[in-house]
Amino acid sequence: MAFAVLMGTSRAVYGKYGEKLDLNRFMAGSALLCVAAYLCIALMALAGDLGCSGGPTLVGMVSSALGDNLKRGILAGIIFPILLLAGLWLSGRARKSAVEGRRWQIDLLLLTATKAP
Repeated sequence: MAFAVLMGTSRAVYGKYGEKLDLNRFMAGSALLCVAAYLCIALMALAGDLGCSGGPTLVGMVSSALGDNLKRGILAGIIFPILLLAGLWLSGRARKSAVEGRRWQIDLLLLTATKAP
């Protein structure tokens, strides 16, 4: 998707400003943007693959270490959704405190602006 968006954008820009641009440099820049888009997608796919293999691996390792007890291994696999929930909760708190901090700064700026002679 990102590749198509970047390629379409580069064609639209060149169509509009083509007479002012060097074609070789513009194509090289467009190619670099496409490579960046592919790398971004590849890294996201790699992270997904690691997550999909890490959970079952952990369950299997814990099950084996606890005498082939699959129930305990699956219980250990619950760590992943718990970490996800904790991360979402912390992210929400950080966002909320950042917004409150900006409100305090804006209030201070408004207060000092109204006191100016």
